[in-house]
Amino acid sequence: MISNSWKRRFVGVLLCVALVSSATAPPAAAAEHDDEQFLVELDAEGDADVAVTYTYDLETDSEQAAFGELESNETAREELAERFGNRMQSVADRASTETGRSMTVTDASVDVASADGVGIVTLSVTWENLAAVEDDRLTVTEPFASGFEPNRTFTVAAPDGHEITSASPSADSSSEGSVTWNAGTSLDGFEVVADGSGSATGGSDADGTGFGVAIAASALVAAALAHRRA
Repeated sequence: MISNSWKRRFVGVLLCVALVSSATAPPAAAAEHDDEQFLVELDAEGDADVAVTYTYDLETDSEQAAFGELESNETAREELAERFGNRMQSVADRASTETGRSMTVTDASVDVASADGVGIVTLSVTWENLAAVEDDRLTVTEPFASGFEPNRTFTVAAPDGHEITSASPSADSSSEGSVTWNAGTSLDGFEVVADGSGSATGGSDADGTGFGVAIAASALVAAALAHRRA
């Protein structure tokens, strides 16, 4: 299992990179809205679309202007996406070593929008081999099982033709196709199993690597906004 010291170093590196070249002016304040979520959408091959959504209250003219510039500046969005993709790949590389299952992060992107005084930023990647695959069964454990405590709603969605047959810890809400945990839930020992037609129930793939980038990734957005205000 990955050590807590490595997790702390990784988050520290992420924060340092995010704050390089940022302005001294404070960024827009992070807000708590229903739009905030951490979404993992699996496909039948074990890959996943992973998206993290942040919201920001745009209370001042300078905050609105900074967000508007980020929204319209393709180069700035590309730089933000590249930084986020690199950080996610670092986690995937470590997970690959720990699990013996090669993982790759591709197609990093940033979507920026605003409405009614709220800015919405969604960072997303495609994560190859996030889930272990055995016949029609998908099992997701790491990088979420070791010390990950999401600060927003966290949802894992099964692909078409699959249903969630087990989830640990117990989800706060669920359906045949997805499970959701509330913000602040400790996911130590996390495991989700999704079975396709003809799959047996049960099963486990207990890997061991921590995941802290999603929580710290807000610093990337904050730095981008601060830079726009410079």
